[in-house]
Amino acid sequence: MPIQTQGNSEQQKKILPTLRQDIQILPGPSDPDGSPTFNLYDPIRSSYFKISWAEAIIFENLKPNMVITDLAKTIKKKSTLQVSEEGLQGFLLDAERLGLMSVGRESEEFTKEAEARKSGWLMWIIMHYLYIQIPLFHPDKFLGQTLKYVKPLFSKTALAVYSLILFSGLVLLTSRFFEFLNTFTYFFTPQGIAAFAVGISLVKVIHEFSHAYIAKYFGINVRTMGVALIVFWPVLYTDVTDSWKLKSRLQRFAISFAGIAAELVIASLSTWGWVLTDPGILNSIFFIIASVTWISTLVVNLNPSMRFDGYYLLCDLWGVDNLQWRAFAHTRWFYRKWLLGIDMPMPEPVSPKREAGFLIYSLVTWVWRLSLYLFVAVFVYYKFTKTLGILLFLLEIGIFIFWPLISEVQQVWKIKELFTLNKRVMTTLGIIALTILMFSIPYSHELQFASVTVPRDEQIVYTPYPGVVSKIYVKRDQSVLKGDPIITLNNKEVENKLKVLDTEIEIKNREIRYAQIERLERANLFSKQAELKTLESERKALDVMQNRMTVYSNLDGIVYFLDDQVIVGQTLNKDYPFAKISPLNAASVIAFVPESDLNLIEQGQEVSFYSKDYNYKYEGRIRSIGTSSETYLNFPQLSSVHHGDLPVKEEGDKLILVESFYPVVVDVSAKPPFKIGLTGYIEVKGKPRSSLSKFYQHFKSIFFRESAL
Repeated sequence: MPIQTQGNSEQQKKILPTLRQDIQILPGPSDPDGSPTFNLYDPIRSSYFKISWAEAIIFENLKPNMVITDLAKTIKKKSTLQVSEEGLQGFLLDAERLGLMSVGRESEEFTKEAEARKSGWLMWIIMHYLYIQIPLFHPDKFLGQTLKYVKPLFSKTALAVYSLILFSGLVLLTSRFFEFLNTFTYFFTPQGIAAFAVGISLVKVIHEFSHAYIAKYFGINVRTMGVALIVFWPVLYTDVTDSWKLKSRLQRFAISFAGIAAELVIASLSTWGWVLTDPGILNSIFFIIASVTWISTLVVNLNPSMRFDGYYLLCDLWGVDNLQWRAFAHTRWFYRKWLLGIDMPMPEPVSPKREAGFLIYSLVTWVWRLSLYLFVAVFVYYKFTKTLGILLFLLEIGIFIFWPLISEVQQVWKIKELFTLNKRVMTTLGIIALTILMFSIPYSHELQFASVTVPRDEQIVYTPYPGVVSKIYVKRDQSVLKGDPIITLNNKEVENKLKVLDTEIEIKNREIRYAQIERLERANLFSKQAELKTLESERKALDVMQNRMTVYSNLDGIVYFLDDQVIVGQTLNKDYPFAKISPLNAASVIAFVPESDLNLIEQGQEVSFYSKDYNYKYEGRIRSIGTSSETYLNFPQLSSVHHGDLPVKEEGDKLILVESFYPVVVDVSAKPPFKIGLTGYIEVKGKPRSSLSKFYQHFKSIFFRESAL
């Protein structure tokens, strides 16, 4: 609430709304400076709002049939509070926006209106799918009957033991942190995820009963306990809303911290159990409970950006109730003043330190919420159905960007009488216009696509027959000429068979000469000559086979691949790929172009290839553009699992592209020797296109492809 401000504004002769009759104003804890505060309770929504002494004075003096001038005069007459009419107008506008004002109607009408605004189960799920509460039972009677059995757990001795356990657990976790992380990765399996889910549920049971028992210990009515669906996963929740009635911030802090304290103790004990047990089922159970508890406590429960324990702890530490509402209100006032030049009083007087805290908290909370929802959408996109992920993405952009913008425009419109075309608003509008213009103007820009160098033509040196390596003539990256030998193999079986054939041929020649001399043998001369020809044919075939045991280069080029594991004396099977030879100055580059950028390049276009280390640069032209996207990636060095740029998922020994990429072949020339297998990117000058157009094309290609429209 703004305390005394300067300046006057024209006020309409309009009857002011009054506070709803069912609203209750209860005493609250004192602020850090000692000033009294009050809790405003809305029974329709079961919500509490903290109001200051000044705000309570306003509600106390607000009577039916008043206009803004009457209210200002009455407050000045009956109290020491000094306010401006502009400040009153802003405060009542915020109260009306929160539904606290009657506006000529009773609470029953508000209830009926709230019912009428309900838009069905589908819209309710859309608005609450990250966190849905389902009350199951009223535990207050049970807690009262069993409180005496758990009171020893709240004693000073127990707290000292808890502190010792927590300290030792943190020390242990820190000293073995990397071992802990490495163990964590082994549980990213369906069985591991199921185990984590069970662990979370068990820990949350203890967490929520800790809240409930501490609240009951301080005399608070615990209305309900039930199931909260966090991203549709069930966990327990406890309604301790009535803790706002407590005047002691220390007691409220204890209620909020009870669940976290229980989880930290469990995490510490489980960490000790993980360290002290040998690998096995018990060790795994300790690890699961420890990891679940550390993560849920440090990342979720202690995070003040979410309306969980950390938020209420921060409220009590700062001495600021309704922190989120007040911080958001102050941030709206801040940007309205500095970006729109709207001269309104502060929603409430705060110190520069508190003002900075409000602004930082609001910014962090907005960014966290947007990031969290987008993470859920991306997770669903990649792990479940891509269509659902896209729809969630659009939904969250609408809820967290466009909807707040529209709502804010409506709120600003209500105070349009305070709005003028001043320097600040003109500067803001200019920056917005320049930003839109920057993203809307088409411009030519350099496009880069992940690429790898491949041979345009190549000879794969296969072993023609099985044999033992007798000589290797080349090394990797060695230049060779057509006809140069690459490798020679020996085949003992061939050599032995050649010796046998030579002996048989010599014997057959003797038999033929003898038959030519002896008359009695002449009848067998013809058959022996035929047998000789058969033997000579066999020997000739073996000669050809033996000559082929030395493999020669078929072209002038470079040995860009050589199996360095092969050594002389090693036996190789037939068709073993020993080496690959490519021309010295003629090679190609295969680039992978996203579908959204396919219309920005064309066949024959000049491109440049740069290796990842920028040590090599080749010029070339696009030879061909693929007509269909690739399903499998045959170049592992380009994949994300090998620190490349193309996102893939592994299925056995295959790499499957998770997005749509088209192969583009580029012919390049360079001074020899040309490096084959280099990873890098091609750079091409794309057709003029705006950033908005690029985003639209990318989104359209994904949406229509994945939704099969």
